Amino acid sequence: MHYPEDSHQSHQIWRYFSHTLVHLSPTHITFNLVWWWLFGHTIERYFGIAKLCQIFFIAALLTGVAQNIASGPYFFGLSGVVYAVLGYVFVFDKLHSKQYFNLPTGFSMMLVLGIITGFISPFFGIEMGNTAHISGLIIGMVLAWLTPKHTVKR
Repeated sequence: MHYPEDSHQSHQIWRYFSHTLVHLSPTHITFNLVWWWLFGHTIERYFGIAKLCQIFFIAALLTGVAQNIASGPYFFGLSGVVYAVLGYVFVFDKLHSKQYFNLPTGFSMMLVLGIITGFISPFFGIEMGNTAHISGLIIGMVLAWLTPKHTVKR
């Protein structure tokens, strides 16, 4: 289920997405699924399942490519996609006067601290996909910027 590691696996299209489904511990999957549930369901409510799937597939593909370039094919988790969802809700709320996502105070600080944590985590014996996190955040922000306000379901 890992990202394609060589030309023999590059035609196995599922590998470009399946890395998001594998997690290395119960804590890892729980943390990712809580964020996905909290903000993914809100995107689905306001924009529909098609928008949520679009974010998932674009972020899974592009964060996988970025993380593969940075560290090779052996990475796992939904974190890059989760950061895309977080970036999406953050920017969409900032672009529009109505606060659709009811983000808590300090949400932007939480995003920054999450990225910083990824860089200091090796000091505690934990490796994180920093490239996937950062690229996911950027992808989500760009996708929100490209989403017209009139596509919001009332």
